[in-house]
Amino acid sequence: MKNEVFSFKRFWTFFKYDLVQLCRRHAKAALLFAGSGLILYVAWIAGSLVFDHCWSAPSLGARVVVAILSAAALEFYYAYLYGFVTDRRKGSSYLMIPASTTEKFVSLLVNALVVIPVAFVAVQLGVDALLCLLDPTMEGTMAEGGYSVVSTLLEQLADEEDLLIVKSSVPLFVLLSILSFVFNYLYFLLCGMCFRKSKIVGAIAIVMGVTFVISLCSGLFIGPLTDWAQNFDFEDAYSAQVFARGLLRGMTIGESLMVLGIGWGIFHRIKTLKH
Repeated sequence: MKNEVFSFKRFWTFFKYDLVQLCRRHAKAALLFAGSGLILYVAWIAGSLVFDHCWSAPSLGARVVVAILSAAALEFYYAYLYGFVTDRRKGSSYLMIPASTTEKFVSLLVNALVVIPVAFVAVQLGVDALLCLLDPTMEGTMAEGGYSVVSTLLEQLADEEDLLIVKSSVPLFVLLSILSFVFNYLYFLLCGMCFRKSKIVGAIAIVMGVTFVISLCSGLFIGPLTDWAQNFDFEDAYSAQVFARGLLRGMTIGESLMVLGIGWGIFHRIKTLKH
């Protein structure tokens, strides 16, 4: 009996088609995001030659800042990644593709959370490494800088007994960071699939509205939370560790539920999409 929910062969065929279409629709934007380091380099060199009359390559800090800003811009751009489904012609064509909702949903997740982020990081670091290789005035690659920071942190965690709280919280903090990344990118992707126009504005408006409501309601929990926190002796390392891990666990559970909710929203949108 033919599997109408998920067939790996059918999924693989659709995934390749979906990836090719994404490349065609967003090739120019991809070049802009991936080449932000090269754009910074050219602008920085030109500015140095014009104003300082010398050859001066961008600093490592400036390159890291541009890379972070590019990642943030890519997050907003996710609103347009699958935003074409709100268009009557393109969205209807997407619905008519012979693939199940589950296969389309999995393809979307793989492209949005694996293929695009990995390609973005690889190109950013690759361009940066190539520029450092060609220009000896560059301080060092971003990959080397990141490795140095992580190595120093791991050495401190291994040597310092006073960092017991940090040691126990690192896995939860890493997981929380990954979940936050997933939620932010999927949130803008879902908004792009729901709003026909002003996709980014609509997504930001929802965030501002939810933040406003939460700020009004947070006063109800500040008092009980403060009383609960006062029961811990933060001068005692074990009590501080319990409080920190409990707080991180609560935030991780909340973030996980939010990711699952956004994922269900995307799946439901694909399943019920009509024009």
